[in-house]
This record gives sequence, structure tokens and C-alpha cells, in this order.
Amino acid sequence: MVLSLPTHYFETRISELKDSVGIAQKRKDHSKAAIICYELGHIFLQQGEFEKSESKFTKAIYHAEILRDKAFQIKVKSKLSLLELYRGFVQLSIEKCFEILAFNSDEYSFEAYNYLSWIYLHQGEELKAMNYVAKADVVFDEDEIPFEQKCLLHISKGLMNQHREWYKSALQDNNVVYLASRQSKMPYYEVVSLFEAAKVWKENKVYKETLRLIKDAKDTAKTFGFKFFLVKCMLLEVESLRALGKKEEALTLIQEIRDIAQEKKYHLEMLRVLEIEKELRHELHQVGLIPIIDVEITDIKQKINQLSAEKIKELLKVKEKELKFSLQKNRALLQQLEDLGSLKKIFSHDLKEPLRNIGGYTGKLEKETSQKLNKKESEYFEVIKNATVRMDESLSALLNYLSVGSDQLDYSKATMNQIINKAMDSLHLEEDLDKLQIDYSQCDGMEIECDSDNFYLIFKELISNSIKFAKIGIAPEISIIAQEEPEQYVFQYMDNGIGVEPEYSRRIFELFRRLDRSYEGYGVGLSICKKIIQQHGGTIQMLSQEGKGATFEFTINKV
Repeated sequence: MVLSLPTHYFETRISELKDSVGIAQKRKDHSKAAIICYELGHIFLQQGEFEKSESKFTKAIYHAEILRDKAFQIKVKSKLSLLELYRGFVQLSIEKCFEILAFNSDEYSFEAYNYLSWIYLHQGEELKAMNYVAKADVVFDEDEIPFEQKCLLHISKGLMNQHREWYKSALQDNNVVYLASRQSKMPYYEVVSLFEAAKVWKENKVYKETLRLIKDAKDTAKTFGFKFFLVKCMLLEVESLRALGKKEEALTLIQEIRDIAQEKKYHLEMLRVLEIEKELRHELHQVGLIPIIDVEITDIKQKINQLSAEKIKELLKVKEKELKFSLQKNRALLQQLEDLGSLKKIFSHDLKEPLRNIGGYTGKLEKETSQKLNKKESEYFEVIKNATVRMDESLSALLNYLSVGSDQLDYSKATMNQIINKAMDSLHLEEDLDKLQIDYSQCDGMEIECDSDNFYLIFKELISNSIKFAKIGIAPEISIIAQEEPEQYVFQYMDNGIGVEPEYSRRIFELFRRLDRSYEGYGVGLSICKKIIQQHGGTIQMLSQEGKGATFEFTINKV
């Protein structure tokens, strides 16, 4: 049964959006144009119109760049990562996912976690996939999760359960997606849920149920124009028909799939179709049901080779676009670095000099008039002097933040011992060293590649915070764990300090964010940590509860 949306809903919606985006662009309303292009790209993505989808998403990013809206750019890239995954460009999808994670936003990280779980599960890396599903699972409370995110999460859980052969749980997850899609009128997710449920039944060789679900999925996909999943459903139908011995019926269906896949340039699916067709023709010829013609088989082989070449060309085209985009970003970055150099000069000279004058002349004025001042006037002088010192120290802290990573990263190999010892030495902890317990035995001697001149600052700031925010009368205890994964290094830093409430776990990375002003400092240290980690292509998050210490988990990409 098809959802109660008008049959031509998306067709009408696309027409309305195209009219609206034209008006927005004429008025140079970049905010509205970005939103409309994003919605168009999203609809085209669901319909399997990948070239149109990419075009609209690219325009959405263009408008967001003009507005300097980084969050919206990341939102678009989360859909682009799915687009690349559907097109079979897995590495590009992974790269975009890690770019999204580096933005450190729960909303967009959620999608990246799910997509990465699908990728790694397909590649047979179950532990990695399970880790990303677990990360996605804690982003939203079960009672508050939006419908689309609920569908994504249970698709991931269903795939994981199917991989583990926990078929009953997989079907339950697919049913959650189906019910959510019906309730929220999202036919795309209805098709996906039916398709995934059909895969489970096929895995269990219950072909009658597989074909029933595929029929429902195909009906909805045809009604709303979801060509990509229509092709996937039809391929699953072909495999089920073959298993039932209905090979002539399967071959007839193959012709229909070929037409759609070829028109829409679904290269991976087209390759699969051609391979199946070749196998079916041989099988049917062996039982005398069709004559085999060498030319037909040769033609199929040529098409497979041609399609492989086209896929390589398309990949090169995508890489060329990525390279051009990177060059544009590099030019923009060079300009930013020049601006940053000017800004640092302003902070270190043009702003600090007037402060020094204010401090100096205030001191002289106080000295010359000290005998004539009453108590209240003396207090005014103290306020001015203290404010001047705080302003000077704040500028120094900001200058320190701007200086970190302002040059190109200089990667080299270093052991965790060297990095942690360098952090300890820079803190000058001679007096407090006996009271401090640091355990990094689990990564003792481990070698990593990083910009060690900056990377050690992460541990310097974290250790400094552990000492500063230790519980009264309890010596700080710190545990550091690091492990190497195929594409990144993963770190965990834990202490036994006062901790913070979970609701502040993201805000503490904001520049000049201080949760308790009774402690010394300017709220720059954790911002520096986040900046260094992001420059290494990684992410950082804090898990904490007030009174129970803090745990920082962060990653950096391998070069």
C-alpha cells in the first residue's frame, strides 16, 4: 500500500522549488537559495538523479560559502557523503564523513557515524562499524529523536544485526523504520525498510516473502520516482527468481533493469546486471531453453569493459573537481593566513601598546596623587589596574590561540613517551610532580605521526586542567590510552577531577568559555586542543559528570 501523498508530489515540489530558487538568486537572497538548492539536491538524491543532486548540492555550498555559514556547508556535505556512497566512490564518502566529524556537531556527526558504519560493515570491519553505530546511538534520546534520524539509526542497527545473523532483531529494526516512515510520510525510507527486510528473508531462503516485500517496495519506488532503489529492488528480485528456478523470468527482468541503470549511470548496478545476464544466458543455454550466440556474450563482455572504463573516467572527473575545490580552498587559506599575520601584529603591538600606556600612566597618576586620594578613589585606581592586567593577559591568551597551527603542519614520527614528557616539562611541575599520578603504560613506546611541535600542547592543556580542577584534598590521577587504527589514531584521556555536567560538554571547547570564574585562566586551553586536533583532521569530545572526573576522547588522521 502506497503512502497517502499525492502521486505527483515530488514532481510538483521540484517545479515549485525551481521557480523559488530562480527568484531567490535574482534577489541575491543567498540564505533562501542555499536552503532551496539543498532541498532539491536531497529530492534528486532520493530519486537517484545523482548528477542533478550533485549540481544542486554544489550550488547550495556556493551560497553557504558566500554567507560564511560553515554549519550549513557541513549539512550539505553530509548528503554529499551519502551521494558518493551510492555512486560507489567509497573513499570520497569516507573523506567527507571525517570532514563532517571534524566540525564536532552532534547533528551532522550522527549522519556521518551511520554512513561510516555502513561502509565498514560492507568492508567486513565489524568492530569499526559497531563502534560508529554505538556513537550514533547516543547522540539523541530515544524519546526525542526526529523521524528521519530514527530511520537512519535503525537502518544501521538492522544492517549490523543482519551481518551478525540476528535476523529477528534485524526485522524488528526494519519494522521500526517502516512504521516511522509511514507515520512521518517519508516514502523513501518506506522503500529502504521494505528492501532491507526483503534481504533478510532472502538470506533465510524464504523467497515468497522476499518477493512480496519487493513488490511493495517497487510499487512505492515507481510511484515516487525512486529509480536507484527501484533498480536495487529489481536486482534482489532477479536473485530470488534465479533461486526459485525462474531463470527466463529473471532474464526478462534483467533487460528492464539494464535500461534504467544505463540511463541513470548506475555503474556498479550496471556491472552487476551484465554479470548476471551473462551467467543467466549460459545457464539457460545449458538446459536448451535459449540458443547461445557468441556475439551476445562478446557484446556483454565489451559492455562490462566499457562500463569499467566509464566508471574510472567518472572517478577521475570527481577527483578533478575535488582538486579544483582544494586549490580554491588553499588560495582562500593563504589569504586567511596573511590576514592572521596582520591580526597577530595588531594584537601584539597596536593593542598592547595602548594598554601598557594606560597601566604606566595610571601607576604614575596614583603615585603622584596618593596623598590626596580617599579610600573610594584608591579603589578606583585598583579597578583600573586590575582591568588593564586582565585585558593584557586576555590578549596574550588570544594571541597564543591564533599562533597555534598558523604555519603548515610539519609531520614527523614521535613516541607517546616523548610527547607526554614534553608536555610535562613545559608545565614546570617540579613542586606538584610527587602529587600527580599519570599512567600511560598502555601506549608506552607507541609511535605516531603528527606535528609534535603542536601536538604535545593538547596534553599540556589537559594535564594543566586536571591539576587545576582536581578535587580538594585528592591528588590528580590521569590515565592516557592510545591505539592505532588503519586510518587514524584514537586517544582517551581520563582524570579523577571535579568533572562538569554533561550539558556543558560541548560548550567547554568554545573560545574564552569559563564555566567557573573562581578558577584562574581565560578559557582558551581546550579551544587550543580542539584547534590542533581539527588541523590534524580529527575530532574531540568530552564525557563527564559533575564530581566523577572527565574523559576526553579524540582522534587524528594518519597522513
